[in-house]
Amino acid sequence: MKKQFLRGLIFGALATMGTGVSTLAQADGTASLDLTVEANITAGTCAASVVDGETATNTIGFGNVYISEVFAKTKVKPFKLRFSECAGLKDKTATVVLDHAASGGGCAGGNGQNAEFANMSSSESKAAKVAVEVWTTETPAGTNSVQLHCYNKNAQTVDLSAATSTTPVDFPLSARMAPVTGSALNTLTAGDFYSPTTFTITYQ
Repeated sequence: MKKQFLRGLIFGALATMGTGVSTLAQADGTASLDLTVEANITAGTCAASVVDGETATNTIGFGNVYISEVFAKTKVKPFKLRFSECAGLKDKTATVVLDHAASGGGCAGGNGQNAEFANMSSSESKAAKVAVEVWTTETPAGTNSVQLHCYNKNAQTVDLSAATSTTPVDFPLSARMAPVTGSALNTLTAGDFYSPTTFTITYQ
């Protein structure tokens, strides 16, 4: 198995892992041949990136959001994970987990165990009782959509059988601004929002 990490403000920057093969051959005259081969053999992998529209990015930005939109859960930003340059995958799948700990983020809620990701802004004008949800479709909570749980991390399997070295596969996702579960409208305040997370991708 091969792991890859994507980090950023909400989701983000790509770190790739590759393979290397080196050879060393020595010949002593023509009567004999001594050959030494050194190789670093690794499992197959892909290049992965977070894509907003058709642009690779390390930040999913919402721009200006109204408190009423947060409370109504109508502010949505679709994006995707793009798997490209895939080669050598035995089972042609990837397992994706969205985590917060490696990036210094956290889960919302008084006990920090909610499904939504917390606002980790250190600004004095930090928005209160505001969080972000992440779903496995372009439309949150739609048919066959799964919410990526911040605390009880639920791994998702991506089918990469159609991926090749020249044909990418996209895994659709969406982020939705939301109130911290159980929060009343009058407890939400305007301000900055920042939620760092990390995608951990394991290839099979």
